[in-house]
Amino acid sequence: MRQQSIAMRYARALHEEGAGEARIRSDMELIGTTLEQSPTLTACLHSPVLEREAKLAAVRAVFADRLHPLSMQFLRLVIERRREEQLPEMAHAYAGLCDAETGVLTAYVRTTLALSEREAADLTAALEQHTGHGIRLEVQTDSTLMGGMVVRVGDVVFDGSVRHQLERLRSCMSPAQGTGLQD
Repeated sequence: MRQQSIAMRYARALHEEGAGEARIRSDMELIGTTLEQSPTLTACLHSPVLEREAKLAAVRAVFADRLHPLSMQFLRLVIERRREEQLPEMAHAYAGLCDAETGVLTAYVRTTLALSEREAADLTAALEQHTGHGIRLEVQTDSTLMGGMVVRVGDVVFDGSVRHQLERLRSCMSPAQGTGLQD
């Protein structure tokens, strides 16, 4: 929990400093995505034996001329303060701050199979109509689901999984009605 608050503090500071700079958001998304997709860069930043200068050189090599100067300054500050392990959380928190500012909500979706573009668009439209806010989907496949999907928007969970539907059916039917279902 403490790391989450540290990440949020850094994200807020960047958000305040870069107010009005739309490019900072895309930079933070690029940083988060790059760290997710590059185990080598992540290992470099997490290494306790590498000096800060070596980590800064690696960051400059990867992001040279791709980031706004403020984003590069932010990365330098994070590395100097030895908070580089929390960069993914910082990028995520920054996106959340931008979304809150624009009224966009994130919907976390778990499905058995990946959604097609059409299914994602239909789900987004349905959630936007239901919530009255813009929606950004974060979809994750989950092989533990029997089928269907589970969607969380803020504190609200829409459980359309097959397992949940079967549990609801089981609770509605009592053994006294002669259903033959057993626990």
